[in-house]
Amino acid sequence: MLLLTGAAGYVDAVSYLALGRVFTANMTGNTVLFGLAIVEGDGGAVVRTALALGAFIAGTAIGAWLVHRNEAPAHWPRGVTLALGFECVLLAALAGDRSSMLIGRVALASLAMGIQSAAARRLDVFGLATTFMTGTITSLVSLIARHGIGPTAMGHGKRVLATAWAVYVLGAMAAGGAMRVVPGGALLPPVAIVLVVVVIAAARFWRGGYDA
Repeated sequence: MLLLTGAAGYVDAVSYLALGRVFTANMTGNTVLFGLAIVEGDGGAVVRTALALGAFIAGTAIGAWLVHRNEAPAHWPRGVTLALGFECVLLAALAGDRSSMLIGRVALASLAMGIQSAAARRLDVFGLATTFMTGTITSLVSLIARHGIGPTAMGHGKRVLATAWAVYVLGAMAAGGAMRVVPGGALLPPVAIVLVVVVIAAARFWRGGYDA
């Protein structure tokens, strides 16, 4: 989950820097940008943000269909691995896209992040939302308010959520550095990260999952 969080922070940062100042994971921020674009009369920004919102919704729907095709209990359902595999394919297509069609790249990134969001929600690890930090911070603060800041009950959950926030920041920082140093290959790291997650999940949990 932390690897996925880092990948999402990375993709969101690259999207903002290189895909027309649009978010492809953080739909709260993207909704704000959409509203501002309408008021400012920026037609291009309206199209990009609206496309990101629509593609993210479509990706979430696809991801939810994949991860919930069978509701039988499992530690890591096969459907989640399949969804993340699909996300990896989309990210690979995005990394390999050298066309000038900005809207196509926005759509690919948003679809991928929507799928990851659905997969993370299916796993439901301490309320961790890998693609946006509002939900994660809310879960973290709620645990602190209920159990305190020390290593008491739910201490592990608090550490995971706090670490997720830090990892998201690190992902964005890494993306900013990569855009300066190797802009042409800046989208390869999230492909590798998600692929690692898929391989680990398939190796550890596929047999224990269920037939989706």
